[in-house]
Amino acid sequence: MSIICFDVTIESILESESNKQDKYDKCNRVDILVKSQNNELVLLEVQNDSEIDYFQRMLYGVSKLVTEYIKEGEPYGTIKKIYSINIIYLDGSALQLGQGKDYVHEYKGEFVGSHEYDTLLPTTLQKQDYKVEKISDIFPTRKQTH
Repeated sequence: MSIICFDVTIESILESESNKQDKYDKCNRVDILVKSQNNELVLLEVQNDSEIDYFQRMLYGVSKLVTEYIKEGEPYGTIKKIYSINIIYLDGSALQLGQGKDYVHEYKGEFVGSHEYDTLLPTTLQKQDYKVEKISDIFPTRKQTH
């Protein structure tokens, strides 16, 4: 199975501490940053440790790239799409990423399995700690107002 269906060029390989702006900045542990032919950014991260807040970490990494790749005065329309590919070792512990049957999930408002088509659900611990029923409750949403 192919994860991405377009050619990419490695933009940079980052160390876990290399992209901190100052000592208080959160560490965005992007392992490889690549660009597509359309200058879209692709984050490729390999994670071996369980983290209950990994979804928030994914959100932070993408958000940080958005802010790093737009310059002051540039129109917001120049922001390119960012793909976040996370290869995560899930050992079945209580701190695992989520609950689901599939081993590949794509975010489409929810994390949907590519083979079993199941929706990845938060673990009991994530539900308790973050007061969410669905993983999508962790991510920003836009409310329509009229």
